[in-house]
Amino acid sequence: MRSGNSLCGGAETPDQETTYVRQMARVLGAHFRWADRQVECRTARAYLPAMACGRLSVRIPTPLTVHLDHCEACRADLEAISDLDPGFEGAVRLTEMLNVRQASRKRTCEAAAGAVAAAAAGRLSEIPPEILGHMRTCRVCRQAVYDSRQALIDGLDRHGGKTHGRTPDPRNCISGGQVFDLATMWPGGCQTDAATLDHVRQCAGCLGRIQAAHRTVSGFLEPRESVVATRFHLVGDEERRSDPRSTADYFGYPIRVGVARVGARFGHLSRRMLVRAGAAVAAVLAIAGGLVLLSLNTAHAVSLKALYGAIGEIRNVYIAGFEAGHDRAFQEQWVSRELGVQLLKTGDEWMLWDSTAGARTWRTGPDGPIASQVVDGEMAQEMKASIEGSLGLVPFEQFTDVPDGAVWRRLGGDGGHEVYELSWSRQVAPAVTVLFKWRLYVDTASLMPVRVESYRKRPHDADFVPATVVTARPLTSVELRDALSRSGLWKGQ
Repeated sequence: MRSGNSLCGGAETPDQETTYVRQMARVLGAHFRWADRQVECRTARAYLPAMACGRLSVRIPTPLTVHLDHCEACRADLEAISDLDPGFEGAVRLTEMLNVRQASRKRTCEAAAGAVAAAAAGRLSEIPPEILGHMRTCRVCRQAVYDSRQALIDGLDRHGGKTHGRTPDPRNCISGGQVFDLATMWPGGCQTDAATLDHVRQCAGCLGRIQAAHRTVSGFLEPRESVVATRFHLVGDEERRSDPRSTADYFGYPIRVGVARVGARFGHLSRRMLVRAGAAVAAVLAIAGGLVLLSLNTAHAVSLKALYGAIGEIRNVYIAGFEAGHDRAFQEQWVSRELGVQLLKTGDEWMLWDSTAGARTWRTGPDGPIASQVVDGEMAQEMKASIEGSLGLVPFEQFTDVPDGAVWRRLGGDGGHEVYELSWSRQVAPAVTVLFKWRLYVDTASLMPVRVESYRKRPHDADFVPATVVTARPLTSVELRDALSRSGLWKGQ
């Protein structure tokens, strides 16, 4: 787990950590330079290789990630590049290829013609660097290499995939990284010896994988007209008061996003001075609570602070708590912030806290006597805090209680729910640290957690051990009052 309340990933050395943070800072700075500026597809495409690199992908709304949210074509490009798994060096290489965009030049293409067969077979070290550099980005030469490689595949197919009567050993097939290196014709990253290249030349499977990657890369390098234009706008307090509109996809972030087809006009957006990249990053990260979300999917992420805000908006709710692996709830509660009441059922004991009446009422068993007590002072404050607090749907009562070093990340989506995970550690004794994580299934419409799973890992545990499961569902006022009436403890109307 990373420290600093910002990053997530595997264990790394301090030098690697420092390098990562610097790289991530550069990526975010590059993204936020486009705040309050029009981002079209041709702008976003230049950043896609870096976004496809899992190490440096961004999970907070930025001027570029919001473009992807609204542009199907750019999302398709990102998905195609991500499937290549280019890695950090490959992402840099692909960006360079996109920026070069060499045109077909007759004299250079003629010089490269003699190297086409070698490039198709992966013998890149035989080709002069200046010729290979041209072939890498020239549309005509890339097509010639593709056709030559396809001819090798067709020849193998005519012989049943055999060369000299022998079938290539599948254990010698090249890795995904080697496929990408050969498809981009980049010898510097291609760790292939003569025996490996001999296998590639005779293996229709390896050649076919290179062809598929070649098509993806060539399609990405092909110029494409912009389809969608977006503008990412930071909203200040004064503007929020004067214009209360918000962008639902980015609930909790101080931004508004304008979207238009290229050539069409944007709707109303403030034409204030351009925001400096550093200030824009700071503003968004402040709302995210410093918890940067890193993943490779879409940019629709819910900040932890926004989740706390959504829990604060709950009016009536039913919540049940279970021990992991058990179907019977150890505690149930019905909470109404409209009425200021909280009904708890723990085993056979029922307890009603009524902050409006300033009293608590309880009984044990279905036929037990009912007792009541006036609540004031510190107990009244605790009762009010319990009703208005986090309701056990998050591990910390207030967002400000989240410890430094905590990591908040999105795991994916499933059936109308977004799945997030909050993990942190706590030292419980000298040299004894316990790891914790809570997994939250968040309703995409209300942002309310509908299922929460807690886990912990003590020093002697081989893996995280499930602890509890909490489920929640909103209630209508009628449903809530009906539950209170059935308890026999509530005297309200």
